[in-house]
Amino acid sequence: MSQNHDAGMYDSVTIKHVGDLDLIEIERPECSASLTLQGGQLISYAPHGEHPVLWRNPDVAYQKGEAVRQGVPICWPWFAFLERNADPVRNSFPIQEAPAHGVARNALWRLLSITEEETSTTIAFELNAEPLGLKAVVTYRLGAVMKMELQSFNLSDQPKHLSCALHTYFAVSDIQQVSVLDLDDLPYIDSLRGWSLHKQDGPLHITEEVDRIYYDTPAILRIHDKKWERFIVLESADSRSAVVWNPWTEKSKRLSQFSPDSYRQMLCVETGKLLNDYIELEPGQSHTLDLTLSSRR
Repeated sequence: MSQNHDAGMYDSVTIKHVGDLDLIEIERPECSASLTLQGGQLISYAPHGEHPVLWRNPDVAYQKGEAVRQGVPICWPWFAFLERNADPVRNSFPIQEAPAHGVARNALWRLLSITEEETSTTIAFELNAEPLGLKAVVTYRLGAVMKMELQSFNLSDQPKHLSCALHTYFAVSDIQQVSVLDLDDLPYIDSLRGWSLHKQDGPLHITEEVDRIYYDTPAILRIHDKKWERFIVLESADSRSAVVWNPWTEKSKRLSQFSPDSYRQMLCVETGKLLNDYIELEPGQSHTLDLTLSSRR
């Protein structure tokens, strides 16, 4: 391992080279996980004795400079296409040909620290986006539950407005056996219907391609998997917006790192700061977006 950290110093940490990238692998009594410096990204997480929480993509590619379609890609400091963000976010980044989902997913982050504790291993990465006047630090605490924090720092002398999302790919038994709870009566933007406004009626069952941004979301969202008899619980104290995405049949045929039937075993529910739930930072200020993932019966 580079950047002044030797994997041999840690009981739970090993390094494995896959494709173009080095994976930091965590093996503990409570869980197994893997991460990569590219994207500062959590790639896999599975509590021992349970089905994986994060989807294991059989077609994933570990290529330098290419986003890894698995785990928790970090969309920062804007989400989706920049022009679809709120005016203050767009105005903070006067960039021509801005990449979709920001600059974090494909960038090489710096390893800040590894800390082993009795019941968890904590890893932190840093991304200095100085040309944008920003810095990001992401911290993962990996144990029986997964806790992460994405911190954004304004390094400039001007106010900054940004959006972000934790583009989490969850593992499911069968998409037709799954529902997303805690969205009832919430407004959402449907990007597949001209970015029109709608209201959720009851649990969300996935029966077609879905790409929605929900707002006014509660602190807890749940994914119910009937076949695996579990709930994946997402907890966030700060987020008030979330994306639900599944490409379904036709789009699956066009996606990179994705087989035509992979939509059956995955579902993205993305904790975020989106639409008018964006982050406002004065010079020198910071913000923390938190997410805790757990699997419960």
